Amino acid sequence: STMKKITKLADQAKKQFQADHSLEKRGAVYYEPDTEPRSIKDQDVPGGMKLEVMLEATRLANFCYLEKSGCYWKSNKREKKDFAAIKPQHLSIGLMVAMGKFPDLSTGMNLKLISSEHDQIFDEGRGHLHSGIIKEWRTDTDLVILQNPDEKIIAIAWRGTESGSDVRVDLNALSAEWPYTSGPKLHVSTGFKTAHDSVIEPITKTLKAMWKSGCYERILVCGHSLGGALAHLHAHALSYILEDELSKSPLPPEERLMCYTIGAPKAGNAEFLKDYTTRVGHSYRLVNDHDIVPRLPVPRRNHVGVPIIANEEHFYINPSFETKRKFESESEQSERISDHMPPNYLKVVLSHYVRQQMTEQADKLILDAWTAFVTCTDVTKVTALEVQKPRGDDPKYMSVKPVTVREPHQDSMKRILVEAFGSERANQEVLDHLLLYARKCLEINIFRPWEKPFDEDVVDLSAFRIAVFDLIGNPDGSGKQRALEIARLRDIFDIIDADGDGLISAEEYAEAHKKIHPESAAEIEVKGALKMLHEQYRMAYAEYGLEYSEVDAPTQISFEEFKMAPQVRSGDALNIIQKLKA
Repeated sequence: STMKKITKLADQAKKQFQADHSLEKRGAVYYEPDTEPRSIKDQDVPGGMKLEVMLEATRLANFCYLEKSGCYWKSNKREKKDFAAIKPQHLSIGLMVAMGKFPDLSTGMNLKLISSEHDQIFDEGRGHLHSGIIKEWRTDTDLVILQNPDEKIIAIAWRGTESGSDVRVDLNALSAEWPYTSGPKLHVSTGFKTAHDSVIEPITKTLKAMWKSGCYERILVCGHSLGGALAHLHAHALSYILEDELSKSPLPPEERLMCYTIGAPKAGNAEFLKDYTTRVGHSYRLVNDHDIVPRLPVPRRNHVGVPIIANEEHFYINPSFETKRKFESESEQSERISDHMPPNYLKVVLSHYVRQQMTEQADKLILDAWTAFVTCTDVTKVTALEVQKPRGDDPKYMSVKPVTVREPHQDSMKRILVEAFGSERANQEVLDHLLLYARKCLEINIFRPWEKPFDEDVVDLSAFRIAVFDLIGNPDGSGKQRALEIARLRDIFDIIDADGDGLISAEEYAEAHKKIHPESAAEIEVKGALKMLHEQYRMAYAEYGLEYSEVDAPTQISFEEFKMAPQVRSGDALNIIQKLKA
């Protein structure tokens, strides 16, 4: 009798889940449960999920965290006073990325910050809009507005939780009436509404002015965590505020207003969900593996948008009840927090994006190579890295640490990669740099704004897959060569960085210069090395059309700065590596 009651309750819960998560109520396109991107790769359906848009939205969500402290250069050893010195013309390097100054990241929509003609100061001096960056001080609400007239798109990216004020916004879940409706009353969380209301006026003014130019046909709204909830509210609000403007776009209605969010909590009541689905048909909400934030129970609040759950191996659009329960039941406490971090979202999305660029056979062989590598117990057959046994029987994670002697790669992994891509592409130098690239050279390392990049000694399946694609599987020959060049530069940087603090000091630079240029009779003193460092800064900024001043300039160089320096991108990296290791 007890078992029958439990079974009945389980069936009721499943039916309720299916009713609450009907895709017919959530978006313009219906996907069968557990649909994966590869099965819809060639479908270009209005309102359909586009992985390249999800990737761009995830990048923007990460980017929102960078600008505030100029974290593009950040290290746990860099003095706080040094941050201001590396913001020429009041632009952090994060902003330079958005402006397309860095070709490494100028992919996808090629978005750039809007021009300063839209700059404005908010009433009572409570915030400002400057070159597309909106900062509101009372609620600490930050977002960026970007655009690309060639692609006829405007993008609005909302920053997530980063301060005590943001936490107060998150926790204020009391009900507040939402004004944007033509039917029943809608209610959302008071904290989210307050943050949104604090900036909606300057956003509206800016978007209406931009739309009048006739250069735009669609809008993308995105964000992470708190930023994701605000993105959902904002997309819904825009469907009313810009209703006339959007109706004049020649695109299908489902393509005029898009909303892609990651790690977003629940924001509105059931009536808000219904109206949102009617007004914003192109909306997708990604949950990374065991992320706890989207799963937090909030009374009388609902998720909006088509749900997606992803991990290293799967990317499920419209996850089934069984899939959802499986992800929740297998979660570990630590992963519930780490899976919420924006760079980990980027890693998962980027991993599945590169999977789409490869054949199913090549993708399977990469998984085979990974499995063979992490289950290897003979550490003498691993190049420059000691492999520690993965956690339990789970082959997804691997801990690695440098050792002093380079040994040949584990034979089975090399054989599998050669079989997949050929010996010319999977050559020995590429294999020698593969794990170094996976640990320290991926795009996600650029977007990690916490101290020195964390988890440098952990490589998972996603990082391994991205590294294999960048170094071996990328059909773009120039992109592949650039990835190998970055790996070589990181090798050089780590050798020069003798104390391993993630920064090259003037003393370390002087010592390296003596090894690279032994023909020079006079030893370079620290003061001379510092002058050479400043010269590298100056040349790097000049290459990107920016001014550089030595006044209060930093006395140490990070890898991103090192990578910019023209001297180390001269194509002579292999010769430099040999001299440094001699």
